[in-house]
Amino acid sequence: ELEIALQACLDFGKDMRGVRFDAYVKTADKWIDIEMQTTNKHDLEKRSRYYQALMDTDCLEKGGRFKDLKNTYVVYICTFDYLGLGEPMYVVESYIRKNDLHFNDGTSKILLNTKCSPDKVPEKLRSFYEYINDPTKVGSELIEGIDERVKEYNTKETEKLPRAKALQLLYLTYRQFA
Repeated sequence: ELEIALQACLDFGKDMRGVRFDAYVKTADKWIDIEMQTTNKHDLEKRSRYYQALMDTDCLEKGGRFKDLKNTYVVYICTFDYLGLGEPMYVVESYIRKNDLHFNDGTSKILLNTKCSPDKVPEKLRSFYEYINDPTKVGSELIEGIDERVKEYNTKETEKLPRAKALQLLYLTYRQFA
């Protein structure tokens, strides 16, 4: 089962800061927050930590077991290179420093850098990156479908969704990220 909510709000009380996820996707075994980033506020590390903590709080009911926590992903679609290393995608997970062992806590952060050199972009993501950078580039069946859905959202909804917000939903609907 797939559940998708745009502009999903998580608010756990007046004394706690809530969040609004651009797109919040839930499947049986993973929960994914997708965020479109067009401005670098230099806070993705701490923000993703907080987002994942709230996703865990949302997932685990009172008296629940920690092993019941879902795997969580925070995906940032960035129109800039947050880490400045020129890579198309950065996957951040927990590791034990001394032994370089994976610490499988079920959390991942994925930063997509749509401004990297096009020859570095994996084939699977190439047309998506091109479309994010230039919405007139509709170069594949996948992107044609996304573009049609974005146009549909923007013409049918009384409150128009920004292109990027609708795109996030559609991207995840059509593809599982790498």
